[in-house]
Amino acid sequence: MADRQTTGGYPKIAQIITADLHRVAQLGPKQSIHFEIVTIKQAEQAYFQLEQQLRLLETLLQN
Repeated sequence: MADRQTTGGYPKIAQIITADLHRVAQLGPKQSIHFEIVTIKQAEQAYFQLEQQLRLLETLLQN
């Protein structure tokens, strides 16, 4: 989330894509999480799809 890489040079072993941050933020204690490798293009596509879904939901709620 808001955490950043330490300045000690430790490797970063995993990262949550932006499109999934809302899901991870709602995980409860002891709930499991599954990581999978995605390309930058796949991560961008997931983000754009989420944005489209949110815009559609906003439009539906306004009408």
